[in-house]
Amino acid sequence: MELPLLSIIIPVYNTEEYLTDCLNSLVSQMKQRVEIILIDDSSVDKSWSICKKYEKKYDYIHVFQQRHSGLSAARNFGIQHAKGNYISFIDSDDFVSKQYLDRIFNILVKTQPDMLVFNYAYQYKKCTKASSEYKNWNTGMISKKSVIRTLTNSSYAWNKVYSRHLFKKVCYPVGQYYEDVNTTFKLVNLSQNIFYIDEVLYFYVQRTNSIVNMPSLKKAEDNLLANLELFKFLNENSYKDAARYQRSRLTILSFYYCLKYGTKNRIQFDKAKEMYINGEIPDNTPMSLRISINLCKKVPQAIYALIIITSIKRGIKHWKI
Repeated sequence: MELPLLSIIIPVYNTEEYLTDCLNSLVSQMKQRVEIILIDDSSVDKSWSICKKYEKKYDYIHVFQQRHSGLSAARNFGIQHAKGNYISFIDSDDFVSKQYLDRIFNILVKTQPDMLVFNYAYQYKKCTKASSEYKNWNTGMISKKSVIRTLTNSSYAWNKVYSRHLFKKVCYPVGQYYEDVNTTFKLVNLSQNIFYIDEVLYFYVQRTNSIVNMPSLKKAEDNLLANLELFKFLNENSYKDAARYQRSRLTILSFYYCLKYGTKNRIQFDKAKEMYINGEIPDNTPMSLRISINLCKKVPQAIYALIIITSIKRGIKHWKI
């Protein structure tokens, strides 16, 4: 039996409302030499039942269930069980275009790149908005340098296809949020040939109850640490413009971290305070925020006053509710 050319890995966790649409967008265009691997992360809704239903109906769908370990663990598990020469990822609450497999297969067969990148769109309830991240690119081979410059805003795993050999040296960090930010630059850096398709092939569904939109102290800390790793890579490898932009993003991330979580983690708080005090403020920063940051740069103790003010505001808001 011929091995798959492409393994599509879909981590699943409590997405019963979206999972059927996600899978239907794929099975409606399936080709030979493609497998779909579903890894259920111990969902407590009907997601696992949906996975089993599709496995029973389609012989190219393989389902697994793991103890609740997070997105990174699910992706790593899928990679270990993948048989394809290439690997792609889809989030179970998103969906793909009707041309997804046709466009990808055509390039993989003809060009055999180490990595394939394509455009994506944000899917809102009432509209769809294509990403402008790659607005100056045309379909064809693209330089590694060009791709790396986009990672400050678009480190997503799901708008790329990867040669399987890239994962011999790279895996997703288990137990961490913003795992894409901490991983994608490593995969791009290992790639020698990268092809870009100037077409929206993936739809990133925007929902208020997604993991990304549910803030927590750990998510804020992981966000800082992942973006710091990306900055270090850009800075050490002479991507000067991207490194400068990434450093300014860290200034804002650090400032917000201090305001929202105060001194709950003293070590991380001190690191964040140092990052925003020593960093540049992005040009598009609102004036009120710019004034606040500049004040804290000149008088670092001022951050404590702002923490108290924001804490009181949050307390009043909570009390009113």
